[in-house]
Parts: sequence; structure tokens; C-alpha cells
Amino acid sequence: MRITIIGPSYPYRGGISHYNTLLYRSLLKNSHQVQFIGFRRQYPKFLYPGKSDEEKENISLYEPDILRVLDSINPLTWLQAVKHIREYQPEVIIIPWWVTFFAPLYIVLCTLTRGKTNARIMFLCHNVIEHETSRIKQWITSKTLRLGDFFMVHSSEDLSNLKNIIPEAIAKKAFMPSFHEINSRQVSKESSQYLLGLHSKKVLLFFGFVRPYKGLMFLLRSMVPLVKKFSDIHLLIVGEFMKGSKEEYLKFISDYSLHNYVTIIDHYVLTEQIHQYFCTADIVVLPYTTATQSAVVQLAYSYNKPVLVTNVGGLPEVVINGETGYTVPSKSSDAIYESIVDFYENSREQVMSENVEYFKTKFSWDELCHQIVQGAKAKKGQQNDK
Repeated sequence: MRITIIGPSYPYRGGISHYNTLLYRSLLKNSHQVQFIGFRRQYPKFLYPGKSDEEKENISLYEPDILRVLDSINPLTWLQAVKHIREYQPEVIIIPWWVTFFAPLYIVLCTLTRGKTNARIMFLCHNVIEHETSRIKQWITSKTLRLGDFFMVHSSEDLSNLKNIIPEAIAKKAFMPSFHEINSRQVSKESSQYLLGLHSKKVLLFFGFVRPYKGLMFLLRSMVPLVKKFSDIHLLIVGEFMKGSKEEYLKFISDYSLHNYVTIIDHYVLTEQIHQYFCTADIVVLPYTTATQSAVVQLAYSYNKPVLVTNVGGLPEVVINGETGYTVPSKSSDAIYESIVDFYENSREQVMSENVEYFKTKFSWDELCHQIVQGAKAKKGQQNDK
């Protein structure tokens, strides 16, 4: 099948960029012909909430055949991309959807390629409704997604959100695949803890860009009784903070004298350094207040680490409670505390890690490629949302 992928790739940071690269590689491996149209500028600097949206050190993610032509705010480059697509004549165009910022670009691409190619347009929805949403954003989402012919989602919540917008949508739900291919480096827990000065500690890991919906404060609140229960417990917070948001967490840590129990790594972690933090941890904690899904779960699983998630969005769908980790009520520091106590007092780590090693085989890129091809062949009125 001839397929065009549109979206960010290396050197841009983050899960969407890495996801697109791994999807591209998997489609090629499965004998499809793939055109990848990438960005030469993803965001204007003033719009990106972090310090930079690029990482240029991880050459293993570089794909030389990607056409890096798109500038998110330059319509002339959109027309250039349309020209490439028309010349290529794909059967399927795959567009990742997660924020409304890219809606004008996608509307132009979909409108100008429809009728000039026989391609079916697939929106691969990481978030049907973005985290910081509004009525106008939801209206833009509806107008944009209605240009799609079929859809792929990774959670039941996203499927429900999509059906609320487009009841007749042809949609498939598939597990988000593992990121093991780019995060395969393993080192012993002892050596990674030693490098971080955490030798013989009970280590919890919070990983990823720190934004309000990630619920970090609820995890910090659980640390207050946890340090009384376990004098050797330690929380690693690894990820870049939104501008101006770090101070409230530092104040809480100071007010409750948690300095010796919390380490903050306040910067974007390069892909080749991720293993250092996951290998150090006993369990990875995602105390989110809202979510559809999270690539952090798949990162944790790639290192055979159990996870603690809240019962929001699609997170409970990828965690077997009590076997590969814990699912707890959202916004409950008490529930986080109780699960962490159970984890350590009942020595759950080894059994849970073994369960994760088996369970993660379900998260396959080959299966996702198969689902995409099946979705492309589905006729209007057909649906498979299993």
C-alpha cells in the first residue's frame, strides 16, 4: 500500500515525534511504500511552553528520506507539501491529531489533496479533545476531523469523544505500541541508582513534561506520610516544567521538609538518557487528573517497570490492577499512599515486573500497521472499535 504520513519527526522532541518515526519504520518493514512529510518548523518559539521543541543529539531517530518541508505558520510550505502528495498519489494519508494548533494546516492539506488523489485520509488521534480545551477549540476539532475518512484511537475515552463529535465515524481502537526500539538500553538498578546518588533507596519515578493535568501535587502530598512510613523512600521528578509553574511545587517541598526525599531533574531528557531514570525506579507513578492515554506507561513497560495510574481516560485499559501495577482514584493522595505501601510492604516488584514483561507483548507496531491497513479498506458504514 502507498501511504503518506504527515507530522513531526526527529529532531523534534516528544512522544508524537517518536511515535511517527517508529510508525514509519514499521510500515516500511511491513513492505508498504511510505512517503513521510515532516516539519522544518513545528512551533514558533513564543508558542512552545518549554525551553525548546528540538533535540539534536539522538541521531538514531534520524530518517534521511523524510521530506522536511512544512512550516506550521507558513502556508506556502503547505502548498509545497500538497504538491509532493499529489505527485506521490498515496492510497492513504495518515495525520496525527493531538492539538488544534495544526488545524489550519491540516484543513488545507485535506481540502487540496481530496479530489486530486484517491487517498483516504486517516486521523490518528492521540487526543481527540486536547487537555487544555475550550468551546472554540472543540468547534475547530469538529471542523477538522470531519475531513477524515477513518480514524484510529488508543483509548475508549477517545473513541467516545470522537463519536460525540462524529457519530458516523469509521473508527478503530488499538493499543498504543511500545517504544522499546528507541529505549532498549538496560543497566542494573544498582549502577543507575549509584550514579544518581540514590543507592539502596526505594525510588518512585514521575516522568514527563510537568503540566497541571499531570497531578504531580497529589503525588507530592502522598510523600508526606510515605516518608514517615519509609525513611529510605525517594521521589524522582524528571521533566521540564511549564513556564512559571515550578514554584508551587518547590514551596510544597519546602513547607513539608521533603528536600531529602525529592529530586527534581528540571529539563527535557534526551532519548539516550531515559534509561538512567527508568532503570533507577522501582515503580513509575502517573497521578493524572485527566488523560486519554500516555506514552509514559509504554516507556515504563519497555523497562519492565510496574506503574501506578489513576482511573482516568484510557490509562486503566493498559494496566492490570494488582498485576502490572495499580489503578487508583484520581485526585486521591491517600489512594497513592496506600498502593505504594502495599507495593513495598508486600514485595510486589519482582512479580509485577515479570507480569509486565509478558503483558507488554500485546503492544505491537505490527498490529497497529495491520489495523491501519484494515481501516483503510473499510467501507463507509463499517466500524470496528475493538
